[in-house]
Amino acid sequence: MESLEEVSRGNEIHRVLDRGTTPLVKLVSTPNLPGLDHSQAGLGHTAFLFENQGSLATTVAHAAHNTNSRFVGSSDHVVSEAFYFTDPEGNGIELYVDRDRSQWLRTADGELRIGTVCLDPTAFLAEHLNEQTFAQANTLPGVVFASAGGYHHHVAMNTWNSHGAGPRAASLGLSDVSPSPFRFVRTSTHSSLASRHARWTSPTTDARSASADPWGTQVTLGIGASSIDQTLTR
Repeated sequence: MESLEEVSRGNEIHRVLDRGTTPLVKLVSTPNLPGLDHSQAGLGHTAFLFENQGSLATTVAHAAHNTNSRFVGSSDHVVSEAFYFTDPEGNGIELYVDRDRSQWLRTADGELRIGTVCLDPTAFLAEHLNEQTFAQANTLPGVVFASAGGYHHHVAMNTWNSHGAGPRAASLGLSDVSPSPFRFVRTSTHSSLASRHARWTSPTTDARSASADPWGTQVTLGIGASSIDQTLTR
């Protein structure tokens, strides 16, 4: 990802990162926040989907040699192959590639099979670097995978580290999320969602609506992709 825009607000620095011209992540540098507490509710990890195994292998190899990141594991999830890192603040980052949907397996009642099988990172990189140079979807104990359009999951929610946690205090980590699937829903669908969550939702000036989950993380819904300016002002 590359930096699209950066602005200063008081003692904070807001920076929007993109892939191409689409804002993907906003980073906010706030001095003197306490360190990340993994027992609190909050961000597990962000996940970035790659087009093919070759492009994933190239980025994984680059990240593995970057002193600002730390490799923490890799897994074959049946529907995808994934590599996990942490950033300098301890936030998780998943880099993954999907298998073709024709290879996804389902149970007898139609649920997608999502598992965790050992994925040898050395073998994966050796194979694919060489090639390069040349709606609720499923549940597991303590976790829910949610998606739209039959995808294996767009959002995952778990209580593995934060079971019983109360509202999250201001600290390093996730503060706002704008789910990308809502770029594609109809206005009527968005209105229905906003109405359904009216007790938590407050309208914004750009036909978007913002609400907070029970742990204090803001969720922003809207029609169409966010512009750079909209992303910076949230």
